[in-house]
Amino acid sequence: MGDPVLPLLGNGGYDVSHYDLEFYIDPSRDYLDAFVTIEASAKQSLTAFSLDYSGPPVSDLTVNQEPAAYCRVEGELVVGPAPSIQDGETFTVSVTYAGKPMGVMRPGAPEREGWVRVSEEQITAGGLWGAEAAYMPVNATNLDKATFHMAITVPEPLAVSGVGTLVETRESDKGTTYVWVSEVPTPPSRVFIATGRFELERDDEAEGVPYENLMPPDTPLELRENLDEATAIITELSEVFGPFPFDRLGFTFIPDHPAFNAISAQTRIVVLGTTSVGDAFLAHEIAHQWFGNSLTPATSQDDWLSEGFATYAEGLWAEANVGPDASDALARFWWQNMGESTRHLGVVDAPEHLGDHVAYFRGAATLHALRSEVGDDAFFRTLRRFASDFRHSPVTTEDFVSIAESESKADLSDFFEVWLYDDTVPPMPAQTPLGAGPSLSRPIWAATGKTLLGDALS
Repeated sequence: MGDPVLPLLGNGGYDVSHYDLEFYIDPSRDYLDAFVTIEASAKQSLTAFSLDYSGPPVSDLTVNQEPAAYCRVEGELVVGPAPSIQDGETFTVSVTYAGKPMGVMRPGAPEREGWVRVSEEQITAGGLWGAEAAYMPVNATNLDKATFHMAITVPEPLAVSGVGTLVETRESDKGTTYVWVSEVPTPPSRVFIATGRFELERDDEAEGVPYENLMPPDTPLELRENLDEATAIITELSEVFGPFPFDRLGFTFIPDHPAFNAISAQTRIVVLGTTSVGDAFLAHEIAHQWFGNSLTPATSQDDWLSEGFATYAEGLWAEANVGPDASDALARFWWQNMGESTRHLGVVDAPEHLGDHVAYFRGAATLHALRSEVGDDAFFRTLRRFASDFRHSPVTTEDFVSIAESESKADLSDFFEVWLYDDTVPPMPAQTPLGAGPSLSRPIWAATGKTLLGDALS
């Protein structure tokens, strides 16, 4: 089932339905003690199967509670069940392991990913394109979403940030266990775990979407005030994309993380190492809850369906606050920053292209050009139908093209060929006639260094 660009990711022959993670994490020792149970169903008879795994040494492995043979080969945990598993049979795999996770060295990446010891108290675990294999055995493909139950224990006075809903905390001699449950199918790459001195800020009755934030007690006031705008952004993006796809959203702040960016995990935005979180930043990361988490790129080749859509959300938010010319100005800014020629983005053809600026800028510019091509009514119908029809599912570029053609009643094959697959950046269309897009009740966009707006309109 391997990804076209990362062929070792993902495994065929079975579908995972659920992961149960029992972790003890001690950041002071950079140590993980784990017991993971995977529930799956066979799509064919299996005398052997593989899981993606690059974590600490395995001490025990069973299939259906019976000992099974296993070996590790190039980031794979190869399992030989006895007896073999029959086509259509449901089965469980339980894996025990412990030690210091070393991260995953993905082809094209500058450093190991998936497990970062930030400090004596802070550990982050997770990331895209197979980074999750650094800390858990997994079918590391967006094509195989599953539910998650995570019981993670840390020494006092630390806490744990996860995805889904925090349903329980309990004390023991080892520390405090935090139980997170994600009942909505979740791509393993969109699970993100963090430890630290967090305070839980929870409001199940909040206007719009309930929130569940885990923030250090000394979180700067500037960051807290900026995050307060999330409710307004969710409300307005919901008018554009349709209902928010999850029953809550939370923020976690990791102040000392070296990444200096953010991870939009499912139901949770993790701010890493920066307090410069402006409206554009928030609009981008919140949009990922629709495009990236609910609708997940089926393969790395479809990454523009995540990053391009989230980048375009920045333009829509600017347009709603500043006026109808703002998204057009931003689209031209994205186009100019791509240069006169760039690789095609419809097909990511090398690992080093994953996450590069093309998926962001050319993806967003493609959406703006599509809006000009088909008009506002068809464009916004396309966005809403795409988000609705493929809710909580993997998506491909072909899925989006099909809906765009259906809603516009036009053959868009030439348009997408030029904008997605041509090595030369096409010219931007003439000034886009706008006006039927979303509107906000109050202008809160700030043209500061925290956003692209000041540069785009200058």
